[in-house]
Amino acid sequence: TEADLSAAMAWRTGRLVYVSQPMWRIVAGLNRWSNKQIMILDPAISHREATLIISIDTIENALEHLRRALPIRIIEAPGGYVFMS
Repeated sequence: TEADLSAAMAWRTGRLVYVSQPMWRIVAGLNRWSNKQIMILDPAISHREATLIISIDTIENALEHLRRALPIRIIEAPGGYVFMS
């Protein structure tokens, strides 16, 4: 659809747009743009749908937005690794 195409091309305007997308897809996109490596530890979280619209310039805030919106834990580890459970 046109909305899906707009979301897919949003990075060209400096935004990442995920509307009702599975977390695995959101995390894959964040991993492309972030200097952190995010890993989902709980398989149930991978398939949970979420919506995230964020500026690429503020991508480091994405995890906090997700943590506030969903019942997930974010654990930051040395070396730039982030675990989601």
